Amino acid sequence: MSRAPIGAEVIADVLARAGVDTIFGLPGSTEAALLETLRERAGLRYVLGLHEGAVVSMADGYARVTGTPGLVGLHTTVGTLNGASQIYNCYRDGSPVVVTVGHKDRGVLSEDGFCALPDLPGAVRPFTKWAHQTLSTAELGADLWRALHAAMTAPAGPAYLAVPEDFLRDPVPAEAPDPPVANRALWPGRDGGPAVPGEAACAAVAAELAAARWPVVVVGSEARGCVPELRELADRLVQQQASLVVVVLDNGGYLAVKRSIEGYLKVAHDPREHPGTRLPGIDHAAIAAGYGAAGRWAGHRGEIADAVKEAFHTGGAQVVAVPVAEARP
Repeated sequence: MSRAPIGAEVIADVLARAGVDTIFGLPGSTEAALLETLRERAGLRYVLGLHEGAVVSMADGYARVTGTPGLVGLHTTVGTLNGASQIYNCYRDGSPVVVTVGHKDRGVLSEDGFCALPDLPGAVRPFTKWAHQTLSTAELGADLWRALHAAMTAPAGPAYLAVPEDFLRDPVPAEAPDPPVANRALWPGRDGGPAVPGEAACAAVAAELAAARWPVVVVGSEARGCVPELRELADRLVQQQASLVVVVLDNGGYLAVKRSIEGYLKVAHDPREHPGTRLPGIDHAAIAAGYGAAGRWAGHRGEIADAVKEAFHTGGAQVVAVPVAEARP
């Protein structure tokens, strides 16, 4: 008679069915059962890092490049909080990262023991699409599928699943239903899912750009996988309009950030020197010249519109640098 699978094996099975082949992580003792399971799964590679921020960033980069879920495993409360800043970055950039956390055994949690936190998912819920702690081994597979689906469906973003240690090592009840399989057809770029708008919508946008006197294309992080296409679009617009204007927001380094914070907090400017204020600023005009473009600086809010108009009239490739503080409403 075959033995019942343990929770860690269910996790490995779900990941394999989802097409995940790489897990990044910085584990602790609570993940021991999962690590032992992964040793026997040739199709799942574990990439070890030395800081939670680093491994979350690895999963983030992997998701951006491959278009598949980026999986990262962290260690209970301390691992979650150490990696929180990078989970936040994933949230702001819409990166489909799934964070799994081996939490403490329920016996430890019930006694408010080491690393216990009453609501660990609540620590990251404000900047995740979905955050949950598994309540039983029978639900573990379904919870992981839900995390994968939440991360990958538009708008993409990080999902978080905490799993108590005993759920990873305990057998799954025989009566537990098989984990549902997420509809991967809804995942952008996966299994035939729609990665771009329909042909008619794209044709309408192209016609508007072709007819525009000063076409403007605003590119966000969702277009990170379309760099060659964006370059081709820029080349065609330059050929058609004889001008390409790039507006660069310049934060001026540490000093500008410091003054922005002081302004937000409505506190007086602190004139004391900081090593960061001595860092040389970026010479956007020189960088533009290195790429064969002309550069100009709009130092005040009233100069921005005129600088952009002048750049369009001049023609060719132009770079306009604008201080972040001046670009705000």
